[in-house]
Amino acid sequence: MAFIAGYEWRKSDAPSHKEVAEKLAKLWRYFQPVLFGLIGAAVSIEKIRPETVGLGIAVIFIGVLVRFFVTPFATLGANLNWKEKMFASIAWFPKATVQATLGSKVYDYTTLVLSTQTVPDPYLLRVQQIGIQMLTIAVLCIVITAPLGALGITFTQNRLLQKKKPTELEVSEREFIEEELSGGKDNMVDSLFPRNLPKKRHSEPNMRMFPDEFTFT
Repeated sequence: MAFIAGYEWRKSDAPSHKEVAEKLAKLWRYFQPVLFGLIGAAVSIEKIRPETVGLGIAVIFIGVLVRFFVTPFATLGANLNWKEKMFASIAWFPKATVQATLGSKVYDYTTLVLSTQTVPDPYLLRVQQIGIQMLTIAVLCIVITAPLGALGITFTQNRLLQKKKPTELEVSEREFIEEELSGGKDNMVDSLFPRNLPKKRHSEPNMRMFPDEFTFT
């Protein structure tokens, strides 16, 4: 739903969409380090089990491989060549934002509930341990996939992607629009609907154009 809403907004009102996207990008520049810093601080090394790390890394690589091979099928209707599909698989390799946002929810909720209980609930203690495992795997996912995905995008973008050259018609249309916009809105309106052109004076009627039986009074 969010994707469809953003797409329709960009298509119907591109200037306002671009303005809001630029403002959100500036905010994300400051809040991103805070988000990842807080989730990193929530991980306690003493509570991490070695088997959780090993199984977590295995789960991450299995999921990444499945995602890598499924991505070309997800882009079948986009008219991409095999190089562009390969780059899409590499670009979708990193996982960080969702994991950083949702990875600690179970642990935070159970810790909050247990802090209000005088006698800890054994079931919540077990769920809290599961939350620690989820948080550990989320951090491992960020630490492993984010740098590998960034390196993959950096080293393959120039080899797999080619910038499309605009056609002569597209270039001429763009130059015309830029030329008209550079003169302001009124200039474009005047060019489409002339308002201040000098009025033509109508000449006297040519008598040769009319038959002899017509006379003018």
